[in-house]
Amino acid sequence: METTMDINAKQASSAAEGTPRLPSGSKSKNKGKYILAGILLLIISAGLIYLMIISDPAVSTKIRDISIVLFVFGSILICLALIILVVQLAILINLLQNEIRPILKTTKDTVNNVKGTVEFLNDNMVEPVIKVNSDVAGVAKVISILSSGFKKRKGR
Repeated sequence: METTMDINAKQASSAAEGTPRLPSGSKSKNKGKYILAGILLLIISAGLIYLMIISDPAVSTKIRDISIVLFVFGSILICLALIILVVQLAILINLLQNEIRPILKTTKDTVNNVKGTVEFLNDNMVEPVIKVNSDVAGVAKVISILSSGFKKRKGR
């Protein structure tokens, strides 16, 4: 279970990162609104069906006509939403092809350039330095072995 101190630390870290953190209760509030709207729509539909059953045929015809008009209106809204979705998808595809792909190509070229630079430095700087250091270490070891042999002879 999180303490108040843990929650404050998380909020402070998210504020430092620059990403606002939404409270966890906001999702449940929106979910409650949707559930309430669904229940309200169900009650209205049940009321319309009840009115159609108990009323005379003229009222039922008017309710039916109004329901058809509302259904057509909803269908038009859904079609408009789908058209907007297709347009947004086309814009996204255009963005990916014309802007993101060149950025990725440039990034790939830069990485290859850095890779070549690293290989060049490895071949021309690092390997010679390692070779010289190993040679110097070998010469130092030979000198230390020879000098220790001379010290033992002098000590006899």
